[in-house]
Amino acid sequence: IRDKATWLEFRRVLFRSNFMENLMQNPSKRAVDELYGFLEKGNMPITSDGCFLAYKKIRNDYKDIHSGTMDNSVGQVVEMERNDVDDDAQRTCSTGLHFCSLDYLDHFGGSDSRTVILKINPRDVVSIPADYHATKGRACRYEVIEEIGKDAADAFKAPVQDTAMVNGVSADVIKAAVEAAVKAALEAQAQS
Repeated sequence: IRDKATWLEFRRVLFRSNFMENLMQNPSKRAVDELYGFLEKGNMPITSDGCFLAYKKIRNDYKDIHSGTMDNSVGQVVEMERNDVDDDAQRTCSTGLHFCSLDYLDHFGGSDSRTVILKINPRDVVSIPADYHATKGRACRYEVIEEIGKDAADAFKAPVQDTAMVNGVSADVIKAAVEAAVKAALEAQAQS
């Protein structure tokens, strides 16, 4: 890939393709229909492996705010049975593993809470509740990948895709491999 604009377009298409593959594994048509609106409205980043990032408020001891029993420390994978998560978008406060966009953060948790960033596979989203203009959601699984400072608005300013890892391989290594493959293909085409 010869220029940065072409590389960025290739990455955008690749990430969305991976996202769509994950999304199509979601058994709920309602969740599939609701999720893209949440991501678009919240300007939520999609990672190179087709997941997305979202926010979550937690207690200072890294436990969830509601029950105080689920560990949300960085590196933890939190999950529950999918059929235990309320899939009704009209029930705005209900069971499930909660996540949100920046617009919802001020509506939940107090000044003594922490904010973490979650990585969520679209297949694990169960519902996007209708209140607060679809700025929060419920899932059956997520991974806590980072804790952020006091200003949550700063969390997604750098392109997440630039620092994303796929199976332990950095975006730079993937980019170099793709560029080499494209170069080889172009050279082979020119020789034929």
